[in-house]
Amino acid sequence: MKKEELRELVKSYFNLQDIETPENINNEEVVEQNFAEANLADGTKVTNMVEGDFPVGQVLHVILEDGTHVNAPEGSHTTESGIELVVDAEGILTGVKYPDVEGEGSLEEMSSEEVS
Repeated sequence: MKKEELRELVKSYFNLQDIETPENINNEEVVEQNFAEANLADGTKVTNMVEGDFPVGQVLHVILEDGTHVNAPEGSHTTESGIELVVDAEGILTGVKYPDVEGEGSLEEMSSEEVS
């Protein structure tokens, strides 16, 4: 019995029907994620695991050499591009300050004090 004959036999036995799908439909959906990533001044890689910039309230993750992620340690961290990130004990961003831009969160007060 040939492959096509077997297929037709199974279809008739189970009352199955062929469903026509366009050739250009790919059943495997590829999801590209663009997480914000940066290198700290010491070379450590960090990410927020969400699309976009580093908003206050998101968790900052350190990317280890083996690719695993851990919450960033508490403190102030500066990226190679000059972004200052302040993280609390749970790894949550409480302040963000981009170069030449007013700060957000806990860094908002600091940037307004620097101006005066």
